[in-house]
Amino acid sequence: MATVDVTLRADTGGTTTTRAELTRPEDGARIGKSVGLMLGGVLLAIPFLFVPGVHLFTTWALPLAGAIAAYSTFRTRAKLGRVEGTCPACQAAITLEGGRVTEKMYDDCPQCSRPLQLLISEDPA
Repeated sequence: MATVDVTLRADTGGTTTTRAELTRPEDGARIGKSVGLMLGGVLLAIPFLFVPGVHLFTTWALPLAGAIAAYSTFRTRAKLGRVEGTCPACQAAITLEGGRVTEKMYDDCPQCSRPLQLLISEDPA
């Protein structure tokens, strides 16, 4: 885990800087979890092959859900932990949940409901 600087930018133009934990799962762990999710979707669908009516939906929906979850897990190269800081718009102390690091990360201030952009100072890739 690495600690990185996170800049919170409000739509009003104000900015504040805080710190948060950045987690980068190893490639092997991401691939293993993705394969497990894919196999889980297929294995969950097999018993429903023998259930009349239900098999028309579950035999394709469960493997598809596993594939979507596997793809999302594989794409997650970094996760931002809880961000605690000050809202640049209303100056209130706030806590944001973080999440998967994407090119542009947005969240809303829980106090004033203004949109905030989270900018990470370090390249997460």
